[in-house]
Order: sequence, then C-alpha cells, then structure tokens
Amino acid sequence: MEKSHRNVASLGATMGGLWNGAFFLAEAQLMDGVECAFHPDGRAMMEDVFPKVLVSCRTHVIDKNRITCAGASSSLRMMLELITAKQGVSLTHAVEEILSCDQSSEVSGISTVIVDSDPTLPQTLKLALELMQKNIEEPLSIDELAECVNISRRQLERRFCRFVGATPTRYYLELRLTRARQLILQSNRPITDIAIATGFCSFANFHMRFRDFFGVAPSSYRATHERRR
Repeated sequence: MEKSHRNVASLGATMGGLWNGAFFLAEAQLMDGVECAFHPDGRAMMEDVFPKVLVSCRTHVIDKNRITCAGASSSLRMMLELITAKQGVSLTHAVEEILSCDQSSEVSGISTVIVDSDPTLPQTLKLALELMQKNIEEPLSIDELAECVNISRRQLERRFCRFVGATPTRYYLELRLTRARQLILQSNRPITDIAIATGFCSFANFHMRFRDFFGVAPSSYRATHERRR
C-alpha cells in the first residue's frame, strides 16, 4: 500500500485523506513537512507517530498537492475550495447551487454563497448578499449596498474579495445571470422579458453578458436544452 501511494505521488498526482485517511499518507512519508487536517480525537497520536507532519486544527487543509479534512462534513468545503483554486469561483457557485437546493424549507433557485452555514462571513457581508438576492429585477448600486450595510464601498469590496473571491459587481452580475439561466430553462417567458426580470435595461447588453458568461447566446442556450429533453 505504501509503495503504491509513493508511486502515485511520484507522478505528481494530488492525493488526499478524508477523516483519518491522512494517516496512511503519513505512513507512506507523503505528508512530511505538509500541513494536514485530522479528526480531533487522533491529532495527538498523529503528532506523536509522525513528528514531521504539521497537524492542523483546521477542518480542512489544501497544502500543495495534498488535501485533507477532519471529518465527513468538512469534506464538501474542502472540495469546493479545491474547485475554486483549480477552476474559479463561477464553477464553485454552480456546484453549490446544485448541492444546496434542498437545504432550506423554501427553495430560492438562486446561486449564492451559503450565507447561513458559513460562520466566517462578516454580518455586513451576509446582509449585502441577502440584499443582492432580494434585488435582482432592480439591482442596487454598489454604493447603495455599502450604505445599506453601513460600511464604505471600499470595505465592502475588500470583504467580497476576501470571503467570496470576486468583486461585488462581478458577483452581483453572476447572480443575475444565474437567475436568467434558470428562467430560460424553467419557463416559457420571452428572452426579452427575462432580461428585464433580471435587471438588464438593454437586451443587447444582456445578450452580450450572457454569452460571455455561459459561452452561448440565451436563445441558443434554451434551444439546446429543449432538444435534450
């Protein structure tokens, strides 16, 4: 087992351990000098048996090409962080949309950061995200958002970049385009009506933004998915 682990690692593969799985990577000397997450009940043992391993108190860790998490619940956040690092925040939001559709009593259908389940988000940022969700058809300006949550525009932008991985302008645009995509797929409303319903005053601007984000024009997107049904 140790030999096979080392063979895979020598190829440059990303290797990970869920819950106590990091033990076997450490046993194969693949975690030396690497920070790793481990279940709290086993951290003392890990530090004692593998003194070269940097045992962390964090729920999940991505260090170079080693990924580890302390339990089952943290594995999802670990994988979402990995997706963000590899493919960007847009794909992460799309995955979160699929995975979080049944986590509340009312399904909103909007792709968002899961504001209630992330304790690291400042309250002001949570409020700003909620305001964005509630103001899709008539978007607020970033200055208005900052004023509503009682911080400066610059502070709001810093918090978005730090915790969301995008500027508020970019995130708000992606939020509106995601709603538009859902309406295109789930309703028979004309594309022009959908553009207005998601805060775009100009159809030409909506068409351009949608095509830039999803790689296809809105009408073509609907036609393609209708043929697959």
